[in-house]
This record gives sequence, C-alpha cells and structure tokens, in this order.
Amino acid sequence: MIKKIIIVMLIGLVCVARVLSAAQVPVDSGSLDRLVATVNDDVITEQDLLIQMNHLKQQMQQANVVIPSDMILRKQVLDQIINQTLQLQYAAKANVSVSPQEVDEAIIHIAQQNNATVDQLYQSAQAQGFTRQQFKDEITKEITVQKVQEKNVASQINVNRQEIDDFLKNAVNLPTGQDAQYHVLDVLIPLSEAPSPLEIAQVQQAAGELIKQMRSGVDLSKLVSTPVAGNKMIQQNDLGWRKLSDLPTLFASPVQSMKVNDLIGPIQAPNGFHVIKLLGLQNQVIPKKEQVELRILLVPHVADSAQEAALSAKIKMWRDAIADGAPFSKWAKKYSQDEKTKKMGGYLGWVDVNTLDPVIQNGIKGLKSGDVSEPLLTPKGWYLVQLIAREQAVQIDDEKRKEAANALFQQKLSDGIQSFIAELRSHAYIKIF
Repeated sequence: MIKKIIIVMLIGLVCVARVLSAAQVPVDSGSLDRLVATVNDDVITEQDLLIQMNHLKQQMQQANVVIPSDMILRKQVLDQIINQTLQLQYAAKANVSVSPQEVDEAIIHIAQQNNATVDQLYQSAQAQGFTRQQFKDEITKEITVQKVQEKNVASQINVNRQEIDDFLKNAVNLPTGQDAQYHVLDVLIPLSEAPSPLEIAQVQQAAGELIKQMRSGVDLSKLVSTPVAGNKMIQQNDLGWRKLSDLPTLFASPVQSMKVNDLIGPIQAPNGFHVIKLLGLQNQVIPKKEQVELRILLVPHVADSAQEAALSAKIKMWRDAIADGAPFSKWAKKYSQDEKTKKMGGYLGWVDVNTLDPVIQNGIKGLKSGDVSEPLLTPKGWYLVQLIAREQAVQIDDEKRKEAANALFQQKLSDGIQSFIAELRSHAYIKIF
C-alpha cells in the first residue's frame, strides 16, 4: 500500500506543467542570483523562488482559483522550498538514495498520466531548454522526499479495525452518504513558527472578525489584500472537490454539518486559525439495508392439533403479559426452546431484516422500540419477537473497508508529514533575507 501511495503522490507533485513553467521565468537579470534564504548549509536564490511561483500561478489559473498577491504567494512558495530542502538534507544524512531505475519508472508513470510517451515528455522539456538530466534530477528530488516521508511517517502508521468501524459508522450517519463530495474553501490567518500567547490571541481575534465580515458579504478578494493582526496576510486555498476522507482531518468533522455557503471557524491549527466555507456539495446515494435488534421466544410445534391450539392460546397469554410490562427475558429463559438465545433471555442481537423468516419480517413491521409481536406461526414453531431497536445501515463490503482503511491512512499520512516537517524546522538554522 505504501509504495502505491508514494507513486500516486509523486505523480501529483511532478507533472509536465512544472517542467514547462520553469523555463518561462526570465533569467537574464543578475538579481536572480540574489539570496532569499539559507537553510542550514544550503541557499535559496531569487531564481529558485520565481520558478516555483510561476509554476504555482499556472496551476491556480488552470483550476480557476483566485491568485493571491505576489507577497502572499512568495511566502507560501518559499515555505514549500524550505520544507523540501530540509527533507533532502535529512535524506543525505540518513543515506536515502534513489536508483536510476526508480527514476525511469517514475518518468514512465508521469508520461502515462499525461497521455504521452516518454520521448514526448523529454521533447517537451528540451523544447523549453531543459536537458534530460535536469529533468531527471528534479524527479530524483521528489522521489527522495517521498522516501524520507515513507521512512519517517508512512511506515509508522497503523490503522486498526476499530478505527475502520468508527470511520464507516460516521460515514453511515452522513445524510449525503459516504461518497458525497465537498467543495471547500480554506481561509487561513497564519501563526509564526513559535507564536507567543499574545500573537495567538491577536490572530484568533482577527479570525473571528474575518468570519463576521465574510458573513456580512464583504468580498474576500478585498480582505486578503489587507494585513491583519499586525502584519499577517490572509491566505485562501480552494481545496477543490474532495470526498470526506480526502479532506484534512481538522475539517472533516465540521464540514459534515455544513450547508452550501455556510462558514465555520475559527478553527485553530498549528499553522494558524482557519475559516472554511462550503462552496458546493455533490450527493451520491449509497444502498442501505434495515437492521433490527431483537429478542425472540421460540416454542416448536406439537403433533396433536388440540395441543397445538392450546399452545397457541398459552403463547398469546405470554404475549399479553409481556405487553403489560412483564420482562420478555424472564419468559424467554423459562419457556424458549431456541438454544442460542435462551440463556441470554432471548437476545438475538442485530440482524438484517432480509435474513429473517418472511412471517417474522411481516410480524415486526410497524413495531416500535419495546413492542412485542403477536404470536407468529412459522415452519420452526411459534415465535414471540420483541423489537429493541431499528436502524438503516450502509451495506459495507470488503471493498468499502479497504477504501476506509486507505482514507484513514491518507489522513494520518498528511498529519504525520506536517508534524515531521515541523520537527525538522525546529532543529534547523533558517534565515530569510
């Protein structure tokens, strides 16, 4: 599973657009060699930063996302470069290497994802001034980062059965179904790496004011251009259409109760205070089945018709006594001939209605919690059935459990990577000029 996830993430991170965008940044100015940051012993230049900013702008244009000011974008991209540099430095110390074969396999995957051949991929890169080796070097960096994350995060993640059950239970409770997709806008007022209590309070207050302004109809594009809480710039990130399991863990719970255009926040996270807006919701109906929790009392038939009639009358008497308040379990323990449930006072537990005898299915229709059926004549004998509870449940098969396990893994992976990078940054010497 981990190897598959690493490849999928790699394809998402390295695409043809990145290669094409890199050469579109002018390189004829000496200012491009200016240092913008140092990360331990490595440096980041103005050219490094502009290449990545240009790439991100192209991606946002293609996704029809509002592009923030260059000042905001510059900070975001610089953080990404710093994070990648730290992970590459870690890889060098930990002897994490990438073989030429792994690079070639990744390039084949990238070409397939872009409906192109490997030669066409290289031709696109070369047409923009990149050699094959430069392209391979970039792919090598991405694979290296993924290996570092696999070693320090992915390999430490466990998803147990109870977590899967809880995940599926929460999905069942969604009115829109497990496969609903949410279009979420994330608006963030960031915190510094080591915020003081005063800074946290100021940013929280600013986030509270932000959500009030958004609810009053103030244009968000105007809000993001104005510093808040001193010198903080508001950041916005359109997350696009995602399933609940693909959303950041922090947003997955509150978004379930939201309607389109609802706002929720401020939500505190290590990187700042978030306000989220639900831009859209797509439903997908999931087949459901009815489950019932039951107690049963079974008495087999008798051969003599007169005795059978007497038995029927006796069971009707028991039914009336239970309906008047006598405990069902007491009668079941004393008279039931169903060996599996007798000792438990007739408790059958939760069952799919469709697995019950048709006579029993009809007999419990319309019953409310605590009600007892009339005597029910089945091929096995006479039944009394008490309904404890009734619910609708999603039909969950093995494939659904695998999907849930993968979704939980992805959530933990995302959270773990953020924590790992934060740990690297806490021990690094980073200077921004």
